[in-house]
Amino acid sequence: MASYNFSPEKTISDYLNQFSSTDTTCYSPLHIAAHTNATHIIIILIHELNADINAIGYSAVSALYVAVKYGCYDTVRLLCRYGASTATQNFTLKSPLQIAACNGHHKVVSFLCTNTTRRNHQNALYYTCEGGHVDTVHALLEFGGINVNARTWMGGHSTLHICVYHGHLQLVKILVVEFQVYVDIMDKLFGETPLHYAAWGTGYFHFRSSGSKIYDEQVMEDMVTLLIIELDADIYARTRYGATAYDIARMVMRTASVMEILVE
Repeated sequence: MASYNFSPEKTISDYLNQFSSTDTTCYSPLHIAAHTNATHIIIILIHELNADINAIGYSAVSALYVAVKYGCYDTVRLLCRYGASTATQNFTLKSPLQIAACNGHHKVVSFLCTNTTRRNHQNALYYTCEGGHVDTVHALLEFGGINVNARTWMGGHSTLHICVYHGHLQLVKILVVEFQVYVDIMDKLFGETPLHYAAWGTGYFHFRSSGSKIYDEQVMEDMVTLLIIELDADIYARTRYGATAYDIARMVMRTASVMEILVE
């Protein structure tokens, strides 16, 4: 999206001409003002021009969606004060809270938690774990009302499975030590624990989407060490198909150092 220079000397007409002549993405003036955190322009648009606060623009997004995506905290607060819907979803069916969580805007997340449902919070936690946003995880869990051991509806992955898969070592430790996430929790699909995920290493395909990053083998070796040595994960836990973490590591030919950790 293009950047816009706002000045108190310009008239409302000047701004509208600027928006209409330069913006080709089907965003309204309110969307553009939200993107640039121009709260004084937002007030003019709503008060004097009766702008539709929940108008849908390019990619089926509202002005609030634009503000949360770019972490424009002051604009988020202002739009919510004027009645912007926090339940509106974009074309990927994510709410403003979930988009803020995806992008790690913890201050915005903390504010939106007071205006959204518990289910919204739960899904936001999964998204922020995927991105590895430590401060945002803290913001969601410290707000309360979230089941830290809940699993996703599709695939049945817990927050810990997600963090292990994406190689977020710090978050794995925080979830287990600070928030008492069960270290040996099983997913719903194959009954695999986070240690099983780490044993697969970069060869894990159970819920990799196209374009996902394939993480460095050393990160996953460190993950195995963290889960067993520091977090006391059960090396004997078996999946629904009867495999231990050692069995999986041997099948995908993990390094000798990983195999040594997985043997008592």
